[in-house]
Amino acid sequence: MAIQMTAATDRHLYSVSTNFGAATDSYSISVWINAVWNGGTTFSFVGMYNGSLVVTPTTGLQIGTTAANVGGVNCWTYGGLTMVASAAGAMTPYNNTWVLITYTYDGTNHRVYRNDTLLATGTTIQNPGTFTQVYINGYPPSGTANETGTYQVDTYLYFGRTLTQPEIATIYQSFGNRHGIDYGLLASYDFDEGVTGATVTGVVDTSGNGNTLLNTGAGTAITYTYAGTVASSNLRMVQ
Repeated sequence: MAIQMTAATDRHLYSVSTNFGAATDSYSISVWINAVWNGGTTFSFVGMYNGSLVVTPTTGLQIGTTAANVGGVNCWTYGGLTMVASAAGAMTPYNNTWVLITYTYDGTNHRVYRNDTLLATGTTIQNPGTFTQVYINGYPPSGTANETGTYQVDTYLYFGRTLTQPEIATIYQSFGNRHGIDYGLLASYDFDEGVTGATVTGVVDTSGNGNTLLNTGAGTAITYTYAGTVASSNLRMVQ
């Protein structure tokens, strides 16, 4: 199962935790996304932040696409400073297709991968701060439709270390599940709690760390949906 996000809404999924790492430490985010990448609009699909729903973050890592980089995947900090970005158009052939996006940071190098292919590397210095929040659809604080969009997300993984390219390839080639890579896994969301069309009220952290995602905001209800008519994320077709 995947989760279907909605545009023009202030509804978000978030988790606040004290067991996440610092933005300047090594970490990785791996997530399956089904979206339109070349719309000429900035969308923050998923992210990690310090702060909270009521406290404005001072740093973070947002993964999405921007109006200035049409058809590309961008990874930027809260405030808009680009950490690493693909070439424009790198994601255009993958519009409305499930694609694995992975961001890694080793303390010096920021890298972004599409499926199992490295797209770009950057060395911009990240703002200091300890992550306290997983966020899906836009960015905190809650209350407005900040960079929200209509797209699907599945199998969101947050590691407190740098994934290697072979590990990323393993996650990709195993459809995002049953890959057996759990060392350093701090949060994991499979979005398999509900049935098609059910409203999300909470998403279990399957890493066992208790970082449950909660549904917040007053916008249109977010519902689970099948991914490409396939009822299980374990069977998702890889393009």
